[in-house]
Amino acid sequence: MQNKLFSSLKSALTIALSVLCICPSQHAYSASTIPVEVFEIENKIFGNRTLFVSKDTVKVMITRDQVVIQSKAPYSEVVIFNNRSRMIHRNNAAKSISDIRAIGEMLSDFNGIQIIWRPHGKQVLQGVPCNVYLAEIIHEKNRNNQADTGDWRKYWTRIDVGNTSKAQGEIISAACGSPAIPGIPQRLEYFGAETDFNVSFLARSNIDSKKKILRVLQSTKSYKHVDLPANTFAIPTDYKFKKDITKVLLPGNSRSSLKDMKMSPDFLFETK
Repeated sequence: MQNKLFSSLKSALTIALSVLCICPSQHAYSASTIPVEVFEIENKIFGNRTLFVSKDTVKVMITRDQVVIQSKAPYSEVVIFNNRSRMIHRNNAAKSISDIRAIGEMLSDFNGIQIIWRPHGKQVLQGVPCNVYLAEIIHEKNRNNQADTGDWRKYWTRIDVGNTSKAQGEIISAACGSPAIPGIPQRLEYFGAETDFNVSFLARSNIDSKKKILRVLQSTKSYKHVDLPANTFAIPTDYKFKKDITKVLLPGNSRSSLKDMKMSPDFLFETK
């Protein structure tokens, strides 16, 4: 009887020790790392980006300027911080997306044209299943609002990874410098005159130029699914808050470009 009781106590003790030894280490692992999809995106207009997408967070790093654009579910707010200047800006998502796109349009001399994107089916591009979009370019000045058939853009968004929500996708596309189509970008092509890269190429098509060539403006070069430290999405708590988004998002020389165009932040953005 004593042997049987001892055996039962020993078994119970072994189980208890196993729980104490195993559970903490498993908990520590799950708490310290999270599964993340990482995309390396080349952008010839606004600079390269690294995109991180987890279950409930999106983060876009602009490596050249050491700027991070980040949002967390339910994606109602966007936080932008500059690791070089140690400044931070936050606003509701709709306003942030609008401001980011307004800056992009000003810096790329986007005035004078309207781009209407239309779905164009699905296609496997570089082994990646994608949604396809074609752009209709309408010149608002000196073109009598006629679509320029000699100037077109084609855009692909990925459909092979995750279930990117519309709210996520809108933030991603703005932060990556992509067309205003929710989703994870794969490729953006532009077909125009060879001189377009030497002038304000987004605003001009050079319809009279006979020599047209294909340019890749944006391309996702790599994708991987990895476990990263949870602090990958940490937001600095000691950075100085700036109400003016341009002071955080843009380096000094880019802000000077806006001043040269006589477009002050007060004109570009509401400062309520």
